[in-house]
Amino acid sequence: MVTNFTISDVSWDSFLLSWSAEDGAFQAFLIEVTDAETGAEWQNHTAPASARSLTISGLSPTTWYRANLYGLYRGAILDPVFADTITGINAVNTKVSLFLFHLSSYTE
Repeated sequence: MVTNFTISDVSWDSFLLSWSAEDGAFQAFLIEVTDAETGAEWQNHTAPASARSLTISGLSPTTWYRANLYGLYRGAILDPVFADTITGINAVNTKVSLFLFHLSSYTE
């Protein structure tokens, strides 16, 4: 059984998935990341049975994502656990602010 499935370290284009599972209980994990509003698939990943975290990157800012984690047990894919998050915009806003500050300093 997979427990403590969480999302952390959310940035403008990535987040970290973490989970707990008993050692040896699964053959592998399948991770599906979708746009939670439209249901469109965004990314699919596989992780070895020993994995307990995975960084998901290459995402769009200010987008609501759902991550589904499936355990592979004796060749069967079990029902998923899921978690939702919204990617941030802070990094994008910081870059824009720095650019505008630099431009206004240069033109004065």
